[in-house]
Amino acid sequence: WATFVSARDEAGQTLNDGSANQQQVDNAVAALQAAYDALLNSIVTGNPNLALNKPVEVSGTEVNDGRFTGPMAVDGQIVKTGTNAEKNPYRWASQRATGAAGDYNSEYGPTKQWLEIDLQGVYAIEEIKLYWEGGYATNYDIEGSLDGEVYFNIAGKSPTAAEDASFTGLEAKARYVKINCNTPFNAQWGYSLYEAEVYGTLVEEVDADKAALQLLYNQVAGIEQGEYADDLWATFVSARDEAGQTLNDG
Repeated sequence: WATFVSARDEAGQTLNDGSANQQQVDNAVAALQAAYDALLNSIVTGNPNLALNKPVEVSGTEVNDGRFTGPMAVDGQIVKTGTNAEKNPYRWASQRATGAAGDYNSEYGPTKQWLEIDLQGVYAIEEIKLYWEGGYATNYDIEGSLDGEVYFNIAGKSPTAAEDASFTGLEAKARYVKINCNTPFNAQWGYSLYEAEVYGTLVEEVDADKAALQLLYNQVAGIEQGEYADDLWATFVSARDEAGQTLNDG
């Protein structure tokens, strides 16, 4: 609703602006249509996009003037129109690869870039959709995390990846969704993502805690005593066994 109202207000301002050019009018029309379609879709499907307007962190942006920021990849606006300085304003554009030829004060960075969404709750993730601009990643992976520290793989694309992608039938519980861009289609331009959408259902608190416990248990299950002191080892084994019993207790 907030995205729709923002697009509606911007369209109203454009209508009242006697100096608005054709490109600005086209952008306002496309943004309002996209926001309206997203609003209707959330009502019809009853399965809202969990990433919509959620907090986002990124490795970097192409420019440092407020354009092409991380939050623009979760604003609900998939706008594929516009040219020159106003081209596709509703997207995240990463830093370009180090040493790439460029202009307009581009920010340079490593070849690998990332974008992370905080869903602000633990969800059973079922589907992820990515809408790329021409500067898409030909190789990338999507990770999930319960705490923003320990990550696990959710999905990924091989070097033959095309542009837009939809990953369905996923079975992952996560609060954070991180898109690791490993190889760009064109290093000169870095990565450019119109929108990332995440779909799933909220996990009950006890299930979320169990998921975190399972993740930790998997990390320590194979540890052997080695040179650990007997008393500390006994305490650890007792806690590990109890955690295992808790996980097996339906």
